[in-house]
Amino acid sequence: AGVMDICVVDNSCRKTPLGVLEGLECEFEGYRYLKPAQNLGYFGAAQAALSEAGDVSVRYDWVIVSNVDIA
Repeated sequence: AGVMDICVVDNSCRKTPLGVLEGLECEFEGYRYLKPAQNLGYFGAAQAALSEAGDVSVRYDWVIVSNVDIA
C-alpha cells in the first residue's frame, strides 16, 4: 500500500489549536496540522495546504480539498 500525506488546516476562529489534531503529527508520518493566525477563508485555507505540500503536480496523483460542513 502507498503512503498518504494529510494536511489539516484548522481554519476556525478558535485561538488555541485542537490538541487531538495537532498531536497526530507525532504519530503519523506525512501528517501536517496548520493553525493560521486568522481565518483564511475556504480557498485561502486550501492554498495554505497546497503550499505546504509543495509541487503537488509532481508528488501526487490525487489532491482532495474538503470542508468539514460538506455532507
